[in-house]
Formats: sequence, structure tokens, C-alpha cells
Amino acid sequence: MELIISKPRIQSLKAQMVLRQFHCESLAVEFETERLTINRKARLAYPWDDMLKESQVLQLMLDLLERRERKGVAAR
Repeated sequence: MELIISKPRIQSLKAQMVLRQFHCESLAVEFETERLTINRKARLAYPWDDMLKESQVLQLMLDLLERRERKGVAAR
């Protein structure tokens, strides 16, 4: 039963990762725009940093779930 639940969870985490990566790329492009003021760059840096941290946490969770799923399949 646990493997049945973990597959949708893995797909959900992968989708969340894609969204975070897209958002990070968008913020990076905006951050590198030459016409931005220092204040605007500072305001962009915080959400960019948050997105990067969230991406790392999601990746860790995804790695753990995938590892657990592989072990569950190998145990059968």
C-alpha cells in the first residue's frame, strides 16, 4: 500500500521541483537585467534564495522517496 501512495507523491514532488526551477530561472534572468537598481536586486535576492532552498529540500525528499521505493521493489 505504501508503494501505491509513494508513486503519486514522487510525481507531485517532481512537478513542484519543475515549478521551483522555472521560478528560480525567471528570478535569475530578472536579477541579471542591467537596468535594475540595487534595491530591486536586493528584493529579488531573498525570494530567489528561498526558491533555491525549497528546491534543495524537495530534491532531498524526492531522493529519499525514490530510494525507499527502489528498496521496496527490490525486497519483493
